[in-house]
Amino acid sequence: MNHSLTAWKEAAAEAALTAFLNREIKSLGVVRELAIRTREKTLRIAVDLKGEAARLWIEAAAYELSEQDGEVYLVVRGITASREWIAAALNQYVAGRAFRLPPAARFLR
Repeated sequence: MNHSLTAWKEAAAEAALTAFLNREIKSLGVVRELAIRTREKTLRIAVDLKGEAARLWIEAAAYELSEQDGEVYLVVRGITASREWIAAALNQYVAGRAFRLPPAARFLR
């Protein structure tokens, strides 16, 4: 029973986070796949970027969630990507920053 509850929570969080990311990057591309592993606190994302022939894979080795004033925030760390320059950019500009997420992201815990 616990496994099915975890799978349900992950699926709900994946759907919410995919919708959120697609709104945030709509001028750059679209998220095609997103996998969350709540037990390991890891993320894996597949993105089709505009003007790129190949799909981009991004992984976060760790994520942390926090709540402040009823808002949910996500911090990712240890980002790798299928393109070295994108991994470098994400580690410089995204890793370690807190991003406010939609309320459904509470399922990431």
